[in-house]
Amino acid sequence: MLRDAAIAWIRSHVPDPRIQADFVRHFDGSSQQGRNCYLAIGPRLTTDGKPRLVHCFCDNLFIFELTPAQARGYQLRPDGVMWGTSIGADRVQNVEPPPVTISEQEIEKSESLPPDHPVIAHISYDTNGAHLGRTVFRLDYEVPGLGRSLTGWSYVDVPLAVRGRTQCRFLPLKKANSTAPPAEPVAMFLRLCALPDPMSKENRQPISNICGTVVTVAR
Repeated sequence: MLRDAAIAWIRSHVPDPRIQADFVRHFDGSSQQGRNCYLAIGPRLTTDGKPRLVHCFCDNLFIFELTPAQARGYQLRPDGVMWGTSIGADRVQNVEPPPVTISEQEIEKSESLPPDHPVIAHISYDTNGAHLGRTVFRLDYEVPGLGRSLTGWSYVDVPLAVRGRTQCRFLPLKKANSTAPPAEPVAMFLRLCALPDPMSKENRQPISNICGTVVTVAR
């Protein structure tokens, strides 16, 4: 269960009891509102001395180690924290267990991604022998302070093989985000969805696990 896993990680890696209690309140309040939540933590507050991003996204727990540039992007002091929530266009859940496994996600230019450059992801996948039909990759961007997820789509033109490696290409952040300027860093979450109707964004059921990463966007 996401709540138990997230609280267990915080209690094991962030010894300050005030932050532990605040996280429980933050998580529960966000969940009641149907929102994703995250917590960026300065290095003096973690047991391993590394800045971390704890991100609860669509009922999945992600723990990211932040680079110095990313910690600065979250305006993190060494002994500080930064809280946030977001809500996506929908919260459609994965088929359990998902028929497709994706892994080894790599984002081109992830250490300094120009906001006007396409987001290009390379991933490994395994369909586990499932017949997929038409599919589309979905990428959700979590921009700090925006309060909602941005979503991009990359259509699969050639049916996926049983397993292999493929490339997905999404709109630049500058085009995907028309309501606020791009900010660094940006958490990105990738999954594969069914595509029953290419002309409609309805019923695009996720059929894979979610891969997450944090990308530094160039100013």
